[in-house]
Amino acid sequence: MFTVSLRTLAKSGDSESQLQIPSQELGLSWAFPEQQVSLRLRLEQMGTSILARGQVAANARLSCSRCLKDFDLPIKADFAFQFEPGQSAEGLDEGDGCIAFEGEDLPLGEQLRQELELGLPFRPICREDCLGLCLGCGADLNQDPCTCGEQKAPGPFAGLGKMITDPKTKGSQPPII
Repeated sequence: MFTVSLRTLAKSGDSESQLQIPSQELGLSWAFPEQQVSLRLRLEQMGTSILARGQVAANARLSCSRCLKDFDLPIKADFAFQFEPGQSAEGLDEGDGCIAFEGEDLPLGEQLRQELELGLPFRPICREDCLGLCLGCGADLNQDPCTCGEQKAPGPFAGLGKMITDPKTKGSQPPII
């Protein structure tokens, strides 16, 4: 897992750098194929704590939930993590968001992985005006109109419309199921 050395921080009290990290080093999911992840990182010493701030960016390779075509989606996430020296998080309050570390390396890998994975959309769409696939024949409606002549199935409440428009049922109660 990816770590950052604190040796450069010891000299000046803060450090800023631009890094390229292989996606495998962060343990990213299949949505982030082998690539370089961009990291802008600023480390600041605050007493015994270390504040890590910056931005992480990568391209996710996703399938559109409407038309099923693969597309690239840039994911960027701003972050701020506070690290506290110590062997475990026993002395740290869970609600304060501090991360325990020991030695001269900050364990940033898992936090960066989480930031990128949380940036993935629940239903990825290649573009806002994507028309998707025809429900009848599966044609891509973004390329050509559907010619299958598939009739749209009535919705689940189509029977209620008949009750409203049928003069025999006006005023009568619907059956209780």
